Amino acid sequence: MTKEDREAFYDHLKNTTNDLLDNAETTVEKVEHYMNEIKLKGENEWIEKLYVLKKMFIDFYGTEKKYLL
Repeated sequence: MTKEDREAFYDHLKNTTNDLLDNAETTVEKVEHYMNEIKLKGENEWIEKLYVLKKMFIDFYGTEKKYLL
């Protein structure tokens, strides 16, 4: 990843995180929704639980594939 790409990635994370913090009430509601989804999964359904976490992070941070390492 080039220096410019790293800086763009950092800026994206910083700006999105600030947006999430600015909208804390909505963010908390979304997190609670995803945590409830995880609780509904069975004790040994770790792959399904990870999938829920992946959905949550995509919801919060988008799918900017250019930032993937």
